[in-house]
Amino acid sequence: MGRKVTEKITLWGIVQGVGFRPFVAKIADRMSMTGEVMNKGGLVEIVVTDAPKRIDEFIRAIERDKPAPAEIVHIKREKLITREFTDFTILCSDEGGLEAAMIPADLAVCPECLREMYDKDNRRYMHPFISCMICGPRYTIIDRIPYDRDNTAMIDFPMCEQCEEEYTTLTDRRYHAQTISCHDCGPQMEYKLNTAEDSSKGPLEKAAALIKEGRVIAFKSMGGYNLVANPFDEQEVSDLREIKNREEKPFAIMFRSVDEIKEYCYMNEVEEKLITSSARPILLLERKPIEELQDRKPRNYSELAKSRFVGAFLPSMGGQYIMLDYFGGPLIVTSANSSGMPIIRTEEEMFDFMDNQPLVSEAFYNLREIRVTVDDSVVRVIDGQPQMIRRSKGYVPVPLYMEGAEGQILAVGGQLKNSLSLSKGPFAYVSQYFGDMDTVEAQEIYNHNVERMSGLFRITPEKVVCDMHPLYYTTKFAETYAKEHGIPLIKVQHHHAHVGSVMAEHGLRGPVIGVSFDGTGYGTDGNIWGGEFLVCENGEMIRAAHLKYVKMIGGD
Repeated sequence: MGRKVTEKITLWGIVQGVGFRPFVAKIADRMSMTGEVMNKGGLVEIVVTDAPKRIDEFIRAIERDKPAPAEIVHIKREKLITREFTDFTILCSDEGGLEAAMIPADLAVCPECLREMYDKDNRRYMHPFISCMICGPRYTIIDRIPYDRDNTAMIDFPMCEQCEEEYTTLTDRRYHAQTISCHDCGPQMEYKLNTAEDSSKGPLEKAAALIKEGRVIAFKSMGGYNLVANPFDEQEVSDLREIKNREEKPFAIMFRSVDEIKEYCYMNEVEEKLITSSARPILLLERKPIEELQDRKPRNYSELAKSRFVGAFLPSMGGQYIMLDYFGGPLIVTSANSSGMPIIRTEEEMFDFMDNQPLVSEAFYNLREIRVTVDDSVVRVIDGQPQMIRRSKGYVPVPLYMEGAEGQILAVGGQLKNSLSLSKGPFAYVSQYFGDMDTVEAQEIYNHNVERMSGLFRITPEKVVCDMHPLYYTTKFAETYAKEHGIPLIKVQHHHAHVGSVMAEHGLRGPVIGVSFDGTGYGTDGNIWGGEFLVCENGEMIRAAHLKYVKMIGGD
């Protein structure tokens, strides 16, 4: 076998919150290897003692068989002074030094958990919050890294004896699953009446019954509260529009399965793979002709007729599957808020909202706190390539990689459809979608997330970047932040930023010709720019051509 050596193996990537340490322990057990594994900061650190060839084989097995949501970006190996181990153990996490933390996004309930949820002999039969090592909420419940139960909202739910046994049994699929739960130890479904009457039905059966009766209900999902309605009930949809103060924009629709989506929409292989991924984005799919839908199943399709596309998506959690089963068809599932306001996060906010909105019949919720709101992501496939329209739940906060980038930077984003970004070397942590920055509520959530993300990823910005528009909230925020922290402020022209983002995505330094027809942006000459032809190289740009200026009544 050869002389034994001790090696420290450091893994860098999406290796926390995806059952990685238990997976490593099981590989070690299978190979009869001794050592230890721990979370250290945002990384995973393994120490093993064995023959060099066996350690090589161990690492190959980790790379080959890693959990589906995991992503190994880099492996570093170091020889240590030889240590003797009697077995292989999972150590308590160490906050440690942090090169670049990578926290997994929220992961949709996996097929194995769904199978258990529908198994009448399983103790988690019909448990709305069923999860395991490779599925369940992550980013929306975490307080700090490393990702351990005590560092999440699950700290409020002590494990029952059976969950504790599963959590500590190496061969169990919930070994060290931080979101482990059951009917006994919670969270559990709760409900608050508003205009509906109490009944003997269980919460999710009652939720479906209310929707069948033409009522709009509120439902607490992973990233915030949703409003739920029947897409084929014209009055119910009208009530929903009144609640949200949203006149015409079509609503996203949650379907029970891919087969059900295909009854209403066209879908290719790329789209099917995307919509069934653990991110569970809303996917813009071309719908089938209304005449064809009417021939197959006559009903009111006025909501679907608003656009040739349907924002279709699948459930992310067990409770949504159960509600859809009881209802027996697709449902509108949209963020619980008034138009332009942030999605509702807490029970207190939701109950206040209900007090002012009698059209919301009842709220169905749980007591696991959502630490940060995250809207559903929106994606469209064009020419076989996914195009991100709104990058949020299921993708955030997994960082983007930018070759050659250095330093730590805060980029504050624009005024409309805002997301911010914090970078650390080549990794850019783009936040969830915040929407427009026109309300005090949106601004407060934005401010909180700048501090939260900076602390979570231990980033201390050395520069701040903002748009040139002097009246944007984000511009004023950046000016104040730079002054308070004594760091440089860089202002970037709006259309130059768009071209720069594409250059960064493809690792280009230029020169390139960038054509940006992105609507309006404050120009370097003080005018409002529109369609721009820019020649860009590194961080510089020349405005080579543009649309003619047009005087606007009343100005910008």
